[in-house]
This record gives sequence, C-alpha cells and structure tokens, in this order.
Amino acid sequence: MEEGAPQQGPPSRARHIKKRALKNKALHVSFDEKDLRDYVTGFHRRKKKRRKEAQKKQEEALRRKRIEQRKKRKLERELALHGGAPPLSGGETDESDEHQESEVESEPISSRNGNFHQLQFDM
Repeated sequence: MEEGAPQQGPPSRARHIKKRALKNKALHVSFDEKDLRDYVTGFHRRKKKRRKEAQKKQEEALRRKRIEQRKKRKLERELALHGGAPPLSGGETDESDEHQESEVESEPISSRNGNFHQLQFDM
C-alpha cells in the first residue's frame, strides 16, 4: 500500500505501537529561553499578584463589615428616636409623633460650643 493513496475498505484502528518502541523512544524537549526566563523570574511577580489579590479581598470584606455596622447603628438610632417602635414608612404620621414633635419644639438644645438654641417649627 502506498502512503499517499486513500485506503479502501473498512477504516482500521490506529497503528499499533509496540511497548519496546515506546521504551526506546528518545525524549524530545523543546527549549524556549523566553518561556524559561518568564518561569524562573516570575515567582516574585506571581507572589506579589497573589498578595495583592488577597489584600483586595480583605479590604472588600472590611468595607462590607463597615457598611453593615453603619446600617446597624442607623437602625438602632432610629429605634431610639421612635421609642423602640420601628419608624413608619412613607408620609404617614401618627398622633403620638405629632405630640412628640410639639414637645421637641419647647425643649432647648445645646450645641457643641455650649450655646443653647430654641427649636421652632412653622406649621
């Protein structure tokens, strides 16, 4: 049979390679200096990259934690303002809220520098 001629008949399996031929086969190594240099000199670069990614991950976790704490403090502040009851949503007002607002108008409030100011709301 010629190698260039198409095969006639059923397609045959791949040519069988004997184990002895596999054992005696020479190992072929392709050597690329650029790839070797990148691999050898890349340890420090890859380590820096891993550290930078880990630091970003930690910063993101801290950021989420700060945001969660901020939300928690805001919720506690609102609960304290409204006497333990959750604030009403929307523009609805309760009669007790109006009563509390009228009490706030008459109470003096001290500023940081120690001066007292009277709150007055026009309704």
